[in-house]
Amino acid sequence: MEEGTQNEISKETLKTILRKMVNWREPGHDGIHAYWFKKFTTLHERLVQQLKRCIDETHVPEWMTKDRTMLVQKDTEKRTILINYKPIACLPTMWKLLTVKLREQIYQSLINRGLLSEEYKGCQKGKRGTHNPLYINQKDPDGGQM
Repeated sequence: MEEGTQNEISKETLKTILRKMVNWREPGHDGIHAYWFKKFTTLHERLVQQLKRCIDETHVPEWMTKDRTMLVQKDTEKRTILINYKPIACLPTMWKLLTVKLREQIYQSLINRGLLSEEYKGCQKGKRGTHNPLYINQKDPDGGQM
């Protein structure tokens, strides 16, 4: 990442990230839902300091990366067959805040440096697939290969 932009996180940035988070999604082992991070605005300055510290020191406390794994049933008709369950790792909300910020910074840095080709821009949050899909072995209207 560019010098000087590495640590740019503010209360406004935090509020923007929090606004996009789902309030009652399963929390990590800490049991704290995103809702509480949104409502306890007096903690925002301290949260920003702690996120900056993780970025500056390039170290994340162990508790932030510990997950709580749950098995979620795929199809209620199949009942308790083991293959009918998928594991879901629930990570602490602080980890989610940090990784959203880092993902945004990395993505912007790749764009600014011209390192992300058009084909990969479909892999953004909120996008599905590529913007200009390539059609391999597609036939033209006259029946020939393109």
